[in-house]
Amino acid sequence: MTVSVLETRLTIRASRSLTSIPPKQMPGARCPTCAKQGKEVWVIPGKNCHICGTPVG
Repeated sequence: MTVSVLETRLTIRASRSLTSIPPKQMPGARCPTCAKQGKEVWVIPGKNCHICGTPVG
């Protein structure tokens, strides 16, 4: 099985483009109830804390 030069170039371009995509970041807020207890718990805004159930806005 031989790989053409064109296929090699396309593979290199594809791998470069995939690695240059920045990671998507999700917004987060610390749970105030857990923070008072010294815990660092991050919650998606508008959801409830998965540790204590406090709504986080």
